[in-house]
Amino acid sequence: VYAAVRCSEAPIRPEDICEQFDIARGRLFKELRRLKQEIDIPLPVETPSMLVCRFVDELGGEARTQSLARQLAAETEDAEFTSGGVAPSAVAAAVVYEAFLSAPWEDKHPQSAVGEVADNSPVALRTHWQSMKKADIRGANTDLVE
Repeated sequence: VYAAVRCSEAPIRPEDICEQFDIARGRLFKELRRLKQEIDIPLPVETPSMLVCRFVDELGGEARTQSLARQLAAETEDAEFTSGGVAPSAVAAAVVYEAFLSAPWEDKHPQSAVGEVADNSPVALRTHWQSMKKADIRGANTDLVE
């Protein structure tokens, strides 16, 4: 099931699959590697872009905030923020936090709330958000402002 999710790039987290089928995360990835070797299919790597819309939606954000988050996620991917084993969900959390901060039409959410939706700690979110700021990846897109 998770292989199909990855191939279709559906925004479903491994944790959701594990919970639904009552299996450990380690076992899920072990079976995914085995399946990948047996049938030799390319599985897309999970990216922040695959996650941000769900996170924004879970926080009650508007469609234009999702659009802003997708733009920011694309910038983090271009800057290779998820290279070296960095969790895409942690980068996605930082992206969503920045999108809400930058959207004058949205209520602001604390790092703890965004981290909870993304299943990441506020510390991980803050670390990646600060890295985004250092790389000058910010949500100051006036095309999306009212």
